[in-house]
Amino acid sequence: MSVNDWVITQRLTKEELTKRLMNLHNRFAGNTYRHKNGGTYTIEHFSILSRDGGAEIAVNYVETNDGVIECYVPHTRPAREFFDGRFTLVSSSGE
Repeated sequence: MSVNDWVITQRLTKEELTKRLMNLHNRFAGNTYRHKNGGTYTIEHFSILSRDGGAEIAVNYVETNDGVIECYVPHTRPAREFFDGRFTLVSSSGE
């Protein structure tokens, strides 16, 4: 997905936002990624990040070790950053 796929450029209805977030959840939730500086993280869900008069999709994730939550401290990051190469897929929830 490109950076533009994560930015919300037009006003969407609640139903459209819900559908978009659920599609992302179904595709990525439960997948585990390794950060380029170490640490593994599992995606829990997606949300809307509103700032500076705009909005974009955010990834909500927790640190894990072999699929077990290390310490429940949720992290949130714009999806465009999460998926820009700084995190690499370790395991898919579909495996």
